[in-house]
Amino acid sequence: LENKNSALRKLENGLSMSVYFRTNGHAIDSTLLPHIHELATLINDYPELNIQLYAHADHRGEPDYNLTLSKSRALSVRDSLTEAGVSGNRIYSHAHGESNATNKDIEGLIFDRRVDIQLTINKEI
Repeated sequence: LENKNSALRKLENGLSMSVYFRTNGHAIDSTLLPHIHELATLINDYPELNIQLYAHADHRGEPDYNLTLSKSRALSVRDSLTEAGVSGNRIYSHAHGESNATNKDIEGLIFDRRVDIQLTINKEI
C-alpha cells in the first residue's frame, strides 16, 4: 500500500505521453499500440487517475477540417485505450485543431499532429 501511495503522490503533478500522427491521418501507428496497452495497464491499476486527451493538428488545411481531424485523432486514442480495458467514462477528450500549432518548417509539423495523453490524480484539467 505504501508503494501505491508513493506512486500516487508522484502523479499529483501529472504524467503525459504523446501519440504522433501522419499528415491527414488519424490511425495510430501499430508500433505504438503496445505502449498504449502498457499505459492502459497502469491506468487500470489506479482508478484515481483522470485521463485527458488533448488532440491537435498542424496549421495546414482549413480550420474546420483540422478540428475534425483532431477529434478523429482523439477518438483513435480513446478507442485504443478502451480496447485495452480502460473504461470510457474515465476519458475526457479535448480537440484543439490547429489552434496550438507552433511549427512552420516541414520537419517540425509532426510535433503539431498529436494527441497528448495526460494522467492526473483527483483534479480535472
